[in-house]
Amino acid sequence: MSFYGPVTAARLTEFLTRLSREYTRPARIFLVGGTSLLLDGAKNTTKDIDIVVQLSQPNDARFPEVVQRLRHQMNMAIEEVSPGDYIPLPSGSDERHVFVGQWKQLTVFKFDPVSTALAKIARSGVADTEDVIAMIEMGLLNIATLESAFHEILPSVEAGGAILSATSYRMKMEQFVDEFAGTRGQSRTEPLRAPPTESDMGI
Repeated sequence: MSFYGPVTAARLTEFLTRLSREYTRPARIFLVGGTSLLLDGAKNTTKDIDIVVQLSQPNDARFPEVVQRLRHQMNMAIEEVSPGDYIPLPSGSDERHVFVGQWKQLTVFKFDPVSTALAKIARSGVADTEDVIAMIEMGLLNIATLESAFHEILPSVEAGGAILSATSYRMKMEQFVDEFAGTRGQSRTEPLRAPPTESDMGI
């Protein structure tokens, strides 16, 4: 059971402001998961702040010290967690980060929405599904892009590069696509299939 308070857009903004005051070296901060939806108003609260960090001075011990202090001062759960902790990142993820803003020397982004969505589908909690639908509705990605990236990483998942089996992941992806279609009053009649290969097309 968590004793930390919920995170709102205002509290996230306060955290970034205080972090930029107390950690004075340049860094890139990537907002992950539901955290990335707060500032757009697509989500009202999250239970924690999830971030990925790239420091100008790698392994700088001061950064975790500052975060730990803010965690206690603000009564807020703050975790360094990446979609890559759950699934292999698809190609192009570094180019798909979405710029959010500048807090002094801290440059803040949303972590690649495609990778975030794939990781959330792998976890497949109710909030995860709602977050992916919100990301699609915001235009951060679409179903075709999501399915293409899924098929790209599936061989790595089959090789053991994820928190779940390829069979389980495929099932969760199919369930998500069906659920998303249901929110649009549609139905998916075709099973989830990989894009055709050159041999499939007789090339």
